Amino acid sequence: MKKNPLEIAEKICKDLKKRGFKFIGPKIIYAFMQSSGMVNDHIVTCFKYNESNKTKKGIENRDYL
Repeated sequence: MKKNPLEIAEKICKDLKKRGFKFIGPKIIYAFMQSSGMVNDHIVTCFKYNESNKTKKGIENRDYL
């Protein structure tokens, strides 16, 4: 990821608020980013770190990133 994930979460949050979402914030967006695999918060030595990076192909070319 080229930008800070928190900056991206804030940008997505602002965009969703413009579209009419009421109960939304950067923490909710960041949690979604973690659960969907956009953000890998595993420690580099964790066995899940490499496994998570394998499924990340193609995400880096999104508009928000």
